[in-house]
Parts: sequence; structure tokens; C-alpha cells
Amino acid sequence: MTEKNMWNLSPQEALKACQASEQGLTTEQAEKIRLEKGENVLLEEKKKSAFQVFLDQFKDPDRCSYHIHVFWK
Repeated sequence: MTEKNMWNLSPQEALKACQASEQGLTTEQAEKIRLEKGENVLLEEKKKSAFQVFLDQFKDPDRCSYHIHVFWK
């Protein structure tokens, strides 16, 4: 079973594909997956400065024309 079509499975099929039950994974299953795949953590993205957000607005031509229209009123 490939991960890209998991969304198309019924709940029962998804549980079977993950070797899980409605009660969830056992501690042993969770530990095995953690060791194989790594910790389940989100990486923190570098935050943009307010100045960078301001500059990014001018990358989009539609936004740029809007700002020119507003400033030149």
C-alpha cells in the first residue's frame, strides 16, 4: 500500500494497512515506528521579518498594482 493513496481507503482498510486497531497502536508498534521513521516532530520554519513580508508583497504583480493604485490616489 503506498502512502499517496491512503486518503482513498475506508477507515477499516486504513487501519489494516497501518496494522492498527480502533484503539490505536500498541506501545510496541509505536516504538517500532518511532525507531524506523524517527520522532514525530514538526520542524520550526524561520520566521520572516516584517520588512521581508512587506517586500514579498511586491513579488505578485496583482498586489504590486494594488499598492501603486492605493499610494497614487
